[in-house]
Amino acid sequence: MDKRKLVATIDNISNNVSLIKEILNTGDKALLSNPKRIERAKYFFVSATQSLLNLCNDYIDNKDWRQPINAMDVFIVLAENDVIPNEAVPDLKKAVVSISTLGRGPHNESIGLMRDCLRGIEHCIAGYKVMIQTGEL
Repeated sequence: MDKRKLVATIDNISNNVSLIKEILNTGDKALLSNPKRIERAKYFFVSATQSLLNLCNDYIDNKDWRQPINAMDVFIVLAENDVIPNEAVPDLKKAVVSISTLGRGPHNESIGLMRDCLRGIEHCIAGYKVMIQTGEL
């Protein structure tokens, strides 16, 4: 893996997560009155989730681990190999599933879904940052 590309991807995902949190922290009432901000948060959420999924797939491909059977299984493989904590897996799986459904539901459901999934995304990014700091990547 190209370390510069890896760091840039992690930084991009982290920035997207920060932007999502900034948008979602404006409060539900204010947020629901401004659908454009919700759409912006959805865009950053989908971008962060897809980038994270690609990053994780690339990492698994470079290891001698079992290959994931689907997109959600990617995070199970990482947990099996102690890259991320097991408790992050449900949030990450939910994030992957939500990519295709995020735009179809009511805005208040989208807000809740994004909030639910951010913790898992942050856990995964933290795992990668630790591996970079310790020289494992």
